[in-house]
Amino acid sequence: MHKLTNQQIETFRQQGYLGPFEAMTPDQMLPIRQQIISEILTSASPFKADSQQSRHLDCRLVFDLCSHPAIVQRMACIYGPDLLLWRSHFFNKEPGAAEVPWHQDLHYWPLEPMITISAWLAIDEATVENACVQIVPGAHKQVIPHVKAPPEMLFRQMADPNYISTQPLSTWNSNRVSSFCSMNRHFTVRPPIPRIIVGSVWQSGSQFR
Repeated sequence: MHKLTNQQIETFRQQGYLGPFEAMTPDQMLPIRQQIISEILTSASPFKADSQQSRHLDCRLVFDLCSHPAIVQRMACIYGPDLLLWRSHFFNKEPGAAEVPWHQDLHYWPLEPMITISAWLAIDEATVENACVQIVPGAHKQVIPHVKAPPEMLFRQMADPNYISTQPLSTWNSNRVSSFCSMNRHFTVRPPIPRIIVGSVWQSGSQFR
């Protein structure tokens, strides 16, 4: 069982994120990565124009990754066992790909109420040198206005720099899974080498009853 302690739950409430936790070893992830590259990223999605989005709907492998016990059992300690997988997304970071600006996910998601939690799972090695995700602890306690992003950024809008303090900064790396609140500010820089991340977004299912 992948349970959180009371202290870890309190840390999530105060910092807006937890992790990284190990979901599987690099050796276990290697054949999964190969299958993702050869079968999933090269195939079209029957549900979305973007082949990297919501592939848990048509690919069992993606669903199993998103619902890995290392993810959902820890999330259930925070939001309870009634969880709904709302979205999954591959971040296939090619060398020189556009930088992801500082942002809060809730700005882009048409969800109300915003009772969500995200998981970030590295499919291959992610380090500071090759642009792993970076996050500002405690940034989930304030909704940040977003402004137009520079054209070289991946997103059209980004968090207003006037509201951003990047100290302290937390970075995540390796084949591990991390969870964070959709209101926390995070970003990735332009990667120098290829890497793949799968992100999943979960909602508390009880809000729909």
